[in-house]
Parts: sequence; structure tokens; C-alpha cells
Amino acid sequence: MPAPQTQASNVRSATRVEFDSVDEMELADHPTIKGLPRKRQNMGETLLAGETGLPWLRIPDHVDRLTRLISLQFGLVRLLAGWVPNCPSYALKTELPRLLYEDMRHLVRLHERFNQLPGSANAIEPSAELKEFLTRLGQADDHHCFLSAFYLDVKRALVIAVEDYVGACDPLYDAPTIYELRGILPELRQQIDWANQALLESRLDLATGKRVAEWRRYIRSLLASIGGVLGEGPKEDALLAVSPAVAPLQPAPEHFLGDPQMQLIDHFPLDTEEAPVHLTLREIIYHNATEWAAIDHLCVLFFAARAMPLEFYLDLARHTWDEARHSQMGMRRLREMGFDPLRDFKWPYFPTRTGNFVEWFGSLTMVAEACSFTRKHGSIEPFYRFEDPLSAQQSEVDCLDERLHVTFGRKWFPVMAQQTGDTRPLRELVKSLRQKSILARQFKAVELTEAEKLEIAQSATAFCNAVEFDLDFTIY
Repeated sequence: MPAPQTQASNVRSATRVEFDSVDEMELADHPTIKGLPRKRQNMGETLLAGETGLPWLRIPDHVDRLTRLISLQFGLVRLLAGWVPNCPSYALKTELPRLLYEDMRHLVRLHERFNQLPGSANAIEPSAELKEFLTRLGQADDHHCFLSAFYLDVKRALVIAVEDYVGACDPLYDAPTIYELRGILPELRQQIDWANQALLESRLDLATGKRVAEWRRYIRSLLASIGGVLGEGPKEDALLAVSPAVAPLQPAPEHFLGDPQMQLIDHFPLDTEEAPVHLTLREIIYHNATEWAAIDHLCVLFFAARAMPLEFYLDLARHTWDEARHSQMGMRRLREMGFDPLRDFKWPYFPTRTGNFVEWFGSLTMVAEACSFTRKHGSIEPFYRFEDPLSAQQSEVDCLDERLHVTFGRKWFPVMAQQTGDTRPLRELVKSLRQKSILARQFKAVELTEAEKLEIAQSATAFCNAVEFDLDFTIY
């Protein structure tokens, strides 16, 4: 027999409400609380009676500032990625991906804090005003102008705005926001210091220096016209300044600019004249060094991809940085072996933008990188046998990153395919890539029919064995 209910329990039962969200629960009516005003989301404005210019920040102020900061940061990192293919410098192509990844880590930190605030939204696309600014910022004549204004003017203004934002925060009320803002400031300052050194050549030539100075003045005027980084400064009503660019480049171009110091070819080396380590164990080190060739394509994908979650761009930035690191690792080791990479080697480079980035990304992660484990992991023990533990460790690190990239492919390749209307499962998507790849190949040792090729494509192991490089790990 159930226990008799008390009067208090009857009241609780009668007033019980099932809440669908935290906001609904927070704003619900509570009849036992005397003096509880209706529409409490407007209570602050009601009590303040229209006062403005308060000496502290309220939650809506943080939402506004973080919305602006995050959307601008997202636009900037996307624009920077789009400009990497316009940089005719191996050093810049392999250094900028690290900064791309830093920017994405900053963005994730700010976005996580943003999502903790009521009234925030998940959208990170820049406003129309910011899009116009970013479009103009990206229409520079060359990398000297673009990168100088990007880091020495826009990023510097970003540092000042973040510092001012921290200064406006209450140390207790806003401690979580302060923590995230202070966390990104040191790396932003380091980026500016890096740019001062990396772009030194932009100031050494008089004509280039003058163009850079004029472009930077133009970008500063554009930044002022939108009220600065946070949009809180005075905005001039005058017409925007006319761009000084004569033949502006565009982000994510159709054709990429390679480094003129490198001997570029459209294939992997076929003999020792093109690569002194051809058909030896040390060719694995050369393979590491060639990975810079994927950077431009990954950066264009980063710039062009739309309607993808923030995690996609973070993973893509990490992938791009890894390709840059692997190339730097390979170049360093080749120099340690006594080679001059620019003099002694030719480098495969494909400078034309692909027309199908979904297929390209799938082929990179689920075919090329997935099939690289046999030779890369297999090189570790032979390197130790030849008393080269540094190269062995390099292969270990490379394999670690490649596993991560295959994970990225499994995660994002189907999502990208679905955006084009292709709803096939991952297994079928990958099988289709293997079939297309192997049908396009010519096999020197034996002529295979199309049916035989398609049979090979059914198995990942058989496919990778069929398309792998010819190497000899008994020769150092």
C-alpha cells in the first residue's frame, strides 16, 4: 500500500515541469518565489534603465566580442591557407602550415569558451563586413605584400585587441575567458616575431620594400574602416581606399608557385641522376622530403571547403603541418648524409589545382598514405641493421603521423562525398578509388587485363603490393 502523500509533496507534484533545455529551466516560472519578474532575460536592461558604458563586461558583451573575434580568426586562417600556393618558397610553404595549426588551436580554444555562454551560436562564418575586408586583404600582388600586412599589421592589431579585451575583463567573473585569451597571446606574438625574420627579404629590395609599405598602409586603412579587430573603433564613412595592387593574385589559385631554387619534375625519380638514393634504403628519406608537394593542395582544400565542422579544419591543419614536418625531416636528414637537396635531387611537383578535391583527399589518405606503411614501417629494421638509428626513428615518427592521416580519411572522406550526393559507405568509396587508380596504371613486368586489375583492387593488401615503389632495402 503506497504511503500517504504530504501537502508538500502534492504541491511539488502539481508544479512539476519537464524541461527540454537549460534555458527553459532557467526562465521558467516559480510560483513559490515572491517578486520573481517575468521575462527575466530582459531584467538586466530593465534595472539598468538604459544605462550604457558600464565599467565591466556583461555576458552579452562577451558573446559579441567572441563572435567577432572567432569569425575574424576563422576568416584569417582560411585566407592564409589559400595564400600558401602563391608563395614561391619552400621555406614558407613548410613553415606556414605550423602557423595554420596554431591558429586553429587558438580558434578551438575560443570557440569552446564561446559555446559555454548563453546566447552564443555555432556559426563561425564572418559577417558581410568582415568578408569584404578579408576579400580585399587577399588581393595582394605577391607574398611579400600579403604576408607583411597579414602578420605585421592585422596580427599585430589582433594582439592589441586581445590584450585590451583581457584588460576589460573582471579577474573573477571572467576568469575562464581570460584563461583562453591569455593562452593564445604568446603564440600570436611569436608569429609576429617569426614574420619579422622570415620576411626580411621583403625589406632588402628597395622597390619591393616600397610596394610592401604602400600595401600595408592600405590594409591599415581597411582595418580602421571596420572599426578594428573587435569593430568597436570609430568607422569612417568615407569611401574605401583604392587598392595599390597592380596584378593581384587570388587565394587558392588554379596554378601554384613552386620554389625556383628547386629542380621540379612531374614524376617520381626514375634513376640516380634524378635522385642519388634511387632504389636504395635511403630513398625512404627522400620520400619523406617529397611530402611538401601535398601542402598546396591541402591548403586549397582548407580554403575552399564549406559547411564542414570546426573539427574538420583542425584535422586538416594538422595534416598539412605533418606533411611540412615530414618534408623538413627528410631534407634535414639528406643534408646530414652529405647531400645538397637543391643541387643533388629533382622534386616531383604537381602545380595545377585539382578539379575533384573529394577524390583527391580520399586518394591521398585511403590509398597513397594507407599503402605507404609497408615500405615506411618496413624500413625501420634495415636502418638499424645499417647502423642508422636516426633514419629508423624518422620512419617511426612518419608512420605514427600517417596512421593519424588515415584516421582523418576514414572520418572525413565519407562526409565530403555525401556533400556531393555520394552516399556509398566508406568501403565502397575506397574500393572505387583503388579501381580507378589501378586501371590507369601500366605494369612493366607483366601485362594485366582490366579484369585482373579489378580483381587486385578488391584487396587492400594486393592493391598496395601492386602499386608500391620498387626499392632495395639490402642497399644503403
